[in-house]
Amino acid sequence: MLISNLLGQSQNPELNPQAKYQTIRRKPGDAGIYQTVEIMRRIKERYKIKPWVIELARKIVTDRNAVTEIDQIRAVFNWMKGTESKPNILYVKDPHDVELLQFPEVTIRTRTGDCDDHAILSSSLLESLGIPTKFRIVSYNAGRGFQHVYTIARSRGQWYPADTTLPGKPFGYERSNYTRKEEY
Repeated sequence: MLISNLLGQSQNPELNPQAKYQTIRRKPGDAGIYQTVEIMRRIKERYKIKPWVIELARKIVTDRNAVTEIDQIRAVFNWMKGTESKPNILYVKDPHDVELLQFPEVTIRTRTGDCDDHAILSSSLLESLGIPTKFRIVSYNAGRGFQHVYTIARSRGQWYPADTTLPGKPFGYERSNYTRKEEY
């Protein structure tokens, strides 16, 4: 019910389908993370076919003369990262004790978002270019739930991490000290 409301498939007045932000009343533990990732996946599916997303993605790759798939993945990654002194999409946490998902137009308009917002936008852009993506969720502390999510993208049978939230880290970098990881 929550997912259908979020995506505008219900008339439930509690969740406005026109809203650009959506708070998630998450279940506790891993079930809540899986719930969030499923909603992220549905947002990505909805946005990857929007004409403005397709146009933006094509502009990003043509401006960078990115011909191959791997060059296109790198181009989207670098566009989101911007420069060290001026990122195009800055990492900003959600409000305290709130799980908030932004639709891609909010992330672009505000030029901010947390890890799930970065992942939704990057995966929407990449999939609009025909590049398969998944969300990778990771934990860095044993005994704790998942703490981070980012996009991975496939080119020529290989999956590449595209974590746009890590300052100063290049395309393909991912922290190796995770204690758990899963992909969706």
